[in-house]
Amino acid sequence: MSHLIIQTNRLVIKDLMPSNAKDMFNYRADEEISKYQSFCPQTIKEVLDFIGDNTIKFNKQNNWFQVGIFNENKLIGDIGLHFIGPNNKQVEIGYTIGKEFQRQGFGKEAVIGVINYLFNDLKKHRIIASLDPQNTASIALLESVGFRKEGLLKKSIFNRGVWEDDLLYGLLYEEWMT
Repeated sequence: MSHLIIQTNRLVIKDLMPSNAKDMFNYRADEEISKYQSFCPQTIKEVLDFIGDNTIKFNKQNNWFQVGIFNENKLIGDIGLHFIGPNNKQVEIGYTIGKEFQRQGFGKEAVIGVINYLFNDLKKHRIIASLDPQNTASIALLESVGFRKEGLLKKSIFNRGVWEDDLLYGLLYEEWMT
């Protein structure tokens, strides 16, 4: 059973399958891509476990759900949806695009497609993003689609043995729809 299918001009955003593990491993294991990620697999089995764990609880409060970003049937990235907040009305998003597909507008196109789906179809109230303040490409993407900076939490995330800052962005339904 498919949980999610979003179509944009060039992309299909849909459920990840075990058959996508090798492609996901190829971009997620790249050091340059994983620099700002918390999930940096060392083996394809880790990716298979990740897909198995994060593709079963769609739109369930306090759960992550991972979807793939496909261009011409090739997995080029993924988006995580963390369903949170009072009455499950908020979603945290995180996204990864493979190196060879960056700077072509795929990330922005995928994020816009997901935002439209979350606000129009699922009737969510607010979408947030949490990112490393040094991730300037992601900051530019979020700001280009209307997210606003909400705050900086100093050394609030423990990632790979180091305390890191966390930059928070947000977007409300009414901001998106105006």
